[in-house]
Amino acid sequence: VDRVKVALEGMDPEAVTKALNDFLTGNVTTHVQLGPKLIGVRVWIPRDARDTMRNIDNLLLRAPDGHLFPLKR
Repeated sequence: VDRVKVALEGMDPEAVTKALNDFLTGNVTTHVQLGPKLIGVRVWIPRDARDTMRNIDNLLLRAPDGHLFPLKR
């Protein structure tokens, strides 16, 4: 992660890394009770949005002020 470019977007490298990790591996956002078991519900982007490096480069990240910018920037 280019620290200067990320800083220009108002983010830090750790936030970009976390967002990318959530996009690619998902994030357990809630749990659902199924009988005696508590099942984690994982949310991530569609497979076709993460199946090539080009698609990953074009993923849009949301900066703290709300604007979107592509990962490749």
